[in-house]
Amino acid sequence: MKYPLHLTALLPPAGSLRKKADTMTSALLTIVLAAASLAAFAQGKVTLCNDTSSLYIVCSTSYVCGDCPVTCEPVPISGPLHDGTVLEVGLYGGTSSVSMTLQTTVLLNPLGGGRGACNGEPPSTHVICTFPGGSPAYFQVAVWDSFYATPQDAEMAYGYVGWNHIFQMTPGFSISYPTINGGGGSTWAAVGDESPLYVTGYPPPMRPIFGPVVVTNGLIVLSWNGDPSLNYELQVNTNLAQTNWWTLTSGVGLLSETTHISGDSQCFYRLVVHNPAPFFLVSGSPRPFYRVADPGGP
Repeated sequence: MKYPLHLTALLPPAGSLRKKADTMTSALLTIVLAAASLAAFAQGKVTLCNDTSSLYIVCSTSYVCGDCPVTCEPVPISGPLHDGTVLEVGLYGGTSSVSMTLQTTVLLNPLGGGRGACNGEPPSTHVICTFPGGSPAYFQVAVWDSFYATPQDAEMAYGYVGWNHIFQMTPGFSISYPTINGGGGSTWAAVGDESPLYVTGYPPPMRPIFGPVVVTNGLIVLSWNGDPSLNYELQVNTNLAQTNWWTLTSGVGLLSETTHISGDSQCFYRLVVHNPAPFFLVSGSPRPFYRVADPGGP
């Protein structure tokens, strides 16, 4: 007589399988978290702050606020300035003094009041840098009108802006956040940053005005008032409805120009004023930013 052969698979209980799967998932999650933690530990860490010797000082002037008194005082952190301006504090940093990028920002005097210890101080802010810690790096603090995206934009619009000197320090790399004004071997005081940081606007260039036009022997002599330290560009167009103005001449301190009468029935002239601004050592090689004012009209 033949008997059927029965094969029985010896399987662990279903609950045991689920437990092993949960254990493996937990182990993988632990590995991922550990890797993320190691990466975070490697990033540089600093604390954005200042003290009573390096307060942020705002100077109100007639070209920033027409009816404001000309005064300089620590930025009141109780709220926006009398002209409605909210100032932003940004920390730039990098491994090179000519390639610093924005690491963090914090509002100094927002609506409802800032969180600094006193007027002229931002809230102490921990910053995780975009570059590794443990090695010397370069930093610089900027303060500007938060209406604008960058300090450069604020400067070009003649808004409030101020910078301190570039300094070096070694960011922390584990759980420490050394302060920028004294920790990590900071050169803050050595470069002169243990002093007030002044935040002010830039006066716009004087609007040039053309003088009488002199025509003689087929030549036109144009002249205008201006500042000999500025760069003036004389442009011409034959039709005000067109936008393709072309440059006749340009130069620093250029206050007059003699040109031939063209064969056109009429010509229009205008001046573009280029006012070189300070050099900013952020986001690449040092480069100047230019303000441009167009008086418009013939």
